[in-house]
Amino acid sequence: MRLRPGLLIAAVALAAATPLRAQAPQSKAKAWSKTPVTANDLWIVERAAQLLGSPESWSRVDTSDCVPDATKLSLPGALAKAAEEIAGRVDDQSAAMQEARATVTLIAAQDYGSRLTDYNDDSAATFADLQEFLRIVRNRLIRRMSEADSVGASIPGEVSQARPPVTESRPRDR
Repeated sequence: MRLRPGLLIAAVALAAATPLRAQAPQSKAKAWSKTPVTANDLWIVERAAQLLGSPESWSRVDTSDCVPDATKLSLPGALAKAAEEIAGRVDDQSAAMQEARATVTLIAAQDYGSRLTDYNDDSAATFADLQEFLRIVRNRLIRRMSEADSVGASIPGEVSQARPPVTESRPRDR
């Protein structure tokens, strides 16, 4: 699954302007809980990007085993390892994990059963796609953080049919 610049621009425009229900078939239009974004969520995605910093560090096959001293990690493995390092545990309901899964749904040309694993294992996905994916997730989290700051804290468990748009914002300094 190779992302073309025109396709990425179209996806960004759709995400910014159209509610989820209008973007995708009903099977993709599942409501997702907006867990409030914390600084840890942003750091988890940034750390995962560091762990997957070169093509040699990316495992194209996710085995669901995150070996502590592994030199190659899959996308789910890198997110899990980053979560362990930063938050002390992996939380599949964290904003970072939710946003990663929602982003796969946004950019993927097909439906995946297990979004993160199947995206990682897709033979059409390139290392550049993976890096772009992590950049989009990070930017979506930044956007959600800035929206929460401007509106006040979001209500825990709030359910939304809309996706936050992708932005080109820079992360805040730690």
